Amino acid sequence: MITRGSLVNRMYQLNCETEPTDHSMSVADASVNDDKRRQLNLWHQRLGHLNVQQLKQAVTKCHIKGIDLSDSDFCEGCVEGKMSRYPFKPVGVIKSTRKLKLVHSDVCGLMPTESFNGKRYFVTFIGYYSRCVKVYFIKHKSEVLQKFKEFEAAATNEANYRIGTLRTDNAGEYMSSEFKEFLKSKGIKDESSVVHSPQQNGVSERMNRTLLESARAMMYHAGLSKTF
Repeated sequence: MITRGSLVNRMYQLNCETEPTDHSMSVADASVNDDKRRQLNLWHQRLGHLNVQQLKQAVTKCHIKGIDLSDSDFCEGCVEGKMSRYPFKPVGVIKSTRKLKLVHSDVCGLMPTESFNGKRYFVTFIGYYSRCVKVYFIKHKSEVLQKFKEFEAAATNEANYRIGTLRTDNAGEYMSSEFKEFLKSKGIKDESSVVHSPQQNGVSERMNRTLLESARAMMYHAGLSKTF
């Protein structure tokens, strides 16, 4: 834009006329809207790049004010961190009527890059009823039994219920005689999926995907190396 004015005391004077309020939006309103939009993007990043729909539900249910619920900005971290194949089709309907009646478990790894303390696997234990998940980082698959003992002791103490069934993917770390003896001693039913059929343990498979997607999205967004 080019303007023209008269020079007075080595400064140009510019005569401006303001438009009526009903024909324009104030700069202050625009600034407030931008701040609210940035808040949505910030919480999207803080919550592990949670999808916008779930984030909006959380904002609404918790009655959080000061956040613009319009669509968030394009997120490159989500695009790079959450690319995947089509999801598995659901297999049957599983019903659980109380906490710890059914627990899913799976080991994820070997990771191509190990963590700073040498961990290249993680094992998850997920309560089907509550969808509460516990994650343990491990160096070797042989540590799964020890981590399950820790989970069993903590979960039963907190929930005041015993674990009813443990569902796994028929992997070797769950099939050892020592593991089966421990389940038997605790009265826990052992269920394993058919070999090469991860769909039958879909709760764990989907949780692994969610955890990895969140981790990758946060790393890509922050520009960190894979060692983190």
